[in-house]
Amino acid sequence: MLTANHNHSAKEDALRILGSVKDSDNFEEILYQMYVRKKVEQGLQDIQEGNIVPEDEMARFWQRWSGK
Repeated sequence: MLTANHNHSAKEDALRILGSVKDSDNFEEILYQMYVRKKVEQGLQDIQEGNIVPEDEMARFWQRWSGK
């Protein structure tokens, strides 16, 4: 289960993630899983801390970016 928790050391986080990957995964797959899971955890922490962009502001950004 993914939870945003800054009480763990980087080593503890890495070991937790390593414990959840398949033995058949190659090194690149393991690194990718570690990267993705850490980014998701960081996103969850941002949500908990209120570090988000309101939906209407994001919609305006995408409209400007896409040229529509």
